[in-house]
Amino acid sequence: GRGGGYFFEDLTIPLTLFEVIQSVEGDEFFLKCGFGLNYCDAGAPCPMHEGYSKVRDDFFRFVNEQTIQSLAQKIDNNEAILTRVQKVLTKNQLKWQ
Repeated sequence: GRGGGYFFEDLTIPLTLFEVIQSVEGDEFFLKCGFGLNYCDAGAPCPMHEGYSKVRDDFFRFVNEQTIQSLAQKIDNNEAILTRVQKVLTKNQLKWQ
């Protein structure tokens, strides 16, 4: 990042987003309750458990498929950007349609 961040010593070794997130956030990041409870599972679900567990599983698959190298390649190929685009929304645009 602009004010610091991380660097990788050997970019020839594929590094998944899972490995990056796991090293910074730990394993619990992928196991947390979506509602913020200390614990929930299928036997004692929180109100969001069923839907959130699907999202969490999809995210887990996604970060295991993506590598730092694949993201960098998208930027090199002009398929993605790293520049923030600021869009101002009006109050009416925030309402559910």
